[in-house]
Amino acid sequence: MSDLEAVLKQAQQLGEAIVAQPEVQAFLAAQQRLRGDEEAQQMLMEYQGVAEQVQKLQATNQPIEPDLKQQLAACEGKMASQDTLKDMMRAQADYLEVMGKINQAMEGPLARASAPGAGGA
Repeated sequence: MSDLEAVLKQAQQLGEAIVAQPEVQAFLAAQQRLRGDEEAQQMLMEYQGVAEQVQKLQATNQPIEPDLKQQLAACEGKMASQDTLKDMMRAQADYLEVMGKINQAMEGPLARASAPGAGGA
């Protein structure tokens, strides 16, 4: 087996270990529930549309009208009281925390190998 094949095999095993994590399983389940909840999907799409308008205005240093701010706040309020979306946001935060820790663990050896005086490339 070549070095690359060995690394790819380890990557496959890492992927399987990641999927087995409770936070990842909860996130995948929350995604599935969201796909089946049309009300939650509609709220999310409405919020994303309004948030995109706000971001475009901010990017071009244009003022954000009070009506748009109120619309964004109303969307956020509705989403905060919608159980499927609350569960999804909580699961997503846990998932991102786990993935951040995994990324940090993988980046450690790379950072050491590229440090001045390291015996790398």
